Amino acid sequence: MKEIYDIILKEKAKDCPNKEYIQFLQQMTDKPPKEYFIDEIKRQNIEKEIYKSNTQEVEDFFKYSGKTEESTPEYKQIELNNNKYIKWLQSHDKN
Repeated sequence: MKEIYDIILKEKAKDCPNKEYIQFLQQMTDKPPKEYFIDEIKRQNIEKEIYKSNTQEVEDFFKYSGKTEESTPEYKQIELNNNKYIKWLQSHDKN
C-alpha cells in the first residue's frame, strides 16, 4: 500500500499529472486486502455447497417425456371465455 501512495504523490507532483492514472491508483487502495478477498470467496463457496445440499433443482426433479398435454373441452371453453373477456376489456378501454 505504501508503494501505491508513493506513486500517487509522485504523479501529483508532476507538472501535468495524469488524473485518470491517479484515480485508478486510488481505486486500488480502496479495495480490501487480499486476505479479505480470499475469505469472501471461501464463504461464497461454502454457501453454494450448503444451497446445493439443501435444494433440488426442478430440472433434476422431473423427467422430460417429450409429450404435451391435450386440452379438454372444459378447458377450451374457459380459454374461449377468457379471450372474449379480454377482447371486451380492450374494446371498453378504447372508449
